[in-house]
Amino acid sequence: MKIITNTNQKGGTGKTSLTLLLAYGLADTGHTVLVIDLDQQCDASYLLTRGAYNSSQTSYEVLAKEQPLRPEEVYSTIAGGLT
Repeated sequence: MKIITNTNQKGGTGKTSLTLLLAYGLADTGHTVLVIDLDQQCDASYLLTRGAYNSSQTSYEVLAKEQPLRPEEVYSTIAGGLT
């Protein structure tokens, strides 16, 4: 298992685009990919689910308030091998 992170404090640097392109590319070559969207805008989650993402629970609640991640908050994506 390999872990790849993409982070930058500055907005508009292409973090979401790079993450999605890398995820799709790896999934397309047979890798199983998990994308964890910690951006408060949740654009990656929205794009990966073709707009089906509509969560009341954000990563803030899970990480800062230590609320358990509910199974219904894990979304299937439009690409095989990509969660």
